[in-house]
Amino acid sequence: MTRSVGIICEYNPPHKGHTYQLQTLAQRYPDAVRICIMGGHFTQRGTPSAATKYARAKAALLCGADLVLELPFPWSMAPAELFARGGVSILDALDVDMLCFGAESDSIKPLLQASSHLDGETFLREMDAAAKDPSFSDMGYPLLRDRVIRMLYGEEEADLLRLPNNMLGAEYLRAIRYCGRRISPIAIKRCGAMHDAPAADGENEIASASAIRKLLCDGDSEGAYARLPSETVCVLREEAAEGRLCLHPDAAAGTLLLHCFRRTDPERLSQYAGLSGGIAQRLCRIACSVSTLEAFFAEAQTKKYTNASLRRAAWYGFFLCSTEELRAPVPYTLLLAANERGTAFLSKRRKDSFPILTRPAAYRTYSDDVQRAFLRAQYADEVYGMLLDRPIAAAEWMRMGPYIARH
Repeated sequence: MTRSVGIICEYNPPHKGHTYQLQTLAQRYPDAVRICIMGGHFTQRGTPSAATKYARAKAALLCGADLVLELPFPWSMAPAELFARGGVSILDALDVDMLCFGAESDSIKPLLQASSHLDGETFLREMDAAAKDPSFSDMGYPLLRDRVIRMLYGEEEADLLRLPNNMLGAEYLRAIRYCGRRISPIAIKRCGAMHDAPAADGENEIASASAIRKLLCDGDSEGAYARLPSETVCVLREEAAEGRLCLHPDAAAGTLLLHCFRRTDPERLSQYAGLSGGIAQRLCRIACSVSTLEAFFAEAQTKKYTNASLRRAAWYGFFLCSTEELRAPVPYTLLLAANERGTAFLSKRRKDSFPILTRPAAYRTYSDDVQRAFLRAQYADEVYGMLLDRPIAAAEWMRMGPYIARH
């Protein structure tokens, strides 16, 4: 039986750190199929992706992946716990053997211990007590979690989980336990810039995806391309020539979101994920007093409500996505790219197991649950298409297909 290793990712865009991870896996496990579960057009930080999911998947395949499948909306834009659970659930359904993620150390033992604490009765009891304590009412979940971890398990563990890669890695470990199957976790030490770090002067340095996106948004495409793998550069140049990049999402998205929160009853919006407890009312009020999306989130942000959580909540309200839908199991995935190893892996699966749509139109042959979930994600794709430099018509998304490498 061929072994397989999964990566849950966004690849926004695929950079040299991602290539390093894929190359390291190829060296350590040369016989294993490398399967990427990649978020669609709306990312975990609550923003549209810089390039389409098909372009990012093609670049990932050229950089060393064998198979790229979609983590669809809304799970692609979920908080870390549900993002991780969604990706791991697809790997579980595919019977993938291993899950690889980037961390600040190759040693997985500290993360295993920390992740077990997050599911422990003591931690959950203290978190519940802290959430009900009026003196902590201005703290959101991340700050409360940090405080409780520091109190129960010490500063070293709190420091460990303050780093974004480690925190997401801990959530992957929790998700593996939640699904109940023995997926073996692998941590590969991050190399290059920290998450969200600005671009370094040296072009040979591994820059973060956020730094590369900033260079692209600032018009310094050559500076961005110098810090990317040549395979990603080729794909991005093609997409730029076709007007299929989304480099200034707040400009176009601002029209949609501000109109939504100016014209929709806050009581109605409060039923959707992330918008209860007065957040909908706050956003509706602020929407009437600002003229840009950047100002909208900057004014709404507090210690309790981070910019990313507010962005996610705003899009949940726009797309009418409830907490129940967000916490529901992921019912399908969409094939975005594959090479011969990837297609061979898919061909050995039972046809009646977890639905893998090889083309968008295939959704019609599946259950009502799959059809509803697909159409919700398809609507998100259609909105994303409106944000591109050269917008994509709604019907065009249904005609798109995966990138298949034949050699």
